[in-house]
Amino acid sequence: MTNPRAQAPVTIIPGDRGGGRLLVPVSRRDEVHALLDGHAVPYWDSPVEISMDGQPPFFGISLSVKADVKLVQQLLDSMP
Repeated sequence: MTNPRAQAPVTIIPGDRGGGRLLVPVSRRDEVHALLDGHAVPYWDSPVEISMDGQPPFFGISLSVKADVKLVQQLLDSMP
């Protein structure tokens, strides 16, 4: 999956104690949820949407410390 603002792949920001966080375009929320749910990845959403400089809004997803961060990154990388 590509970050439309940076035109670079969406990558997971590692957590201090495991898990991680990623910023996802709001327009792809349902797709990402389906992907994570389909692979039983434990996560939760930030209730806040962020938009800067008139760009499409993003929201945060936090991955549980029990999440396989490498698998999640592979899943994200497989998304067009």
